[in-house]
Amino acid sequence: MRPLVPQRWIAIGDSTVYGYGDPEGGGWVERLRRQWMRPDRPWYAVGVLPPHLETASDCDRYGQCLTESGADLVVERVEELTSDHLKALLAY
Repeated sequence: MRPLVPQRWIAIGDSTVYGYGDPEGGGWVERLRRQWMRPDRPWYAVGVLPPHLETASDCDRYGQCLTESGADLVVERVEELTSDHLKALLAY
């Protein structure tokens, strides 16, 4: 029999996932976090910048909003998310 391993959750998404249009519920990630978060279930959130951002300052500003909304990591595109990113999240 395999030993039990604590579950770890990683949510990946854009501003819609992080609460855009859902000021009361806080977005999909926040709703899941409230429902499933327990001390034995760490939760990590990865924010993805939307493709319409054109300047570095727009990306910085939007990334800051995602971080303030709970993102542990922000990437410009989903394709940039690597196993090293996930390992770093799961290491802490």
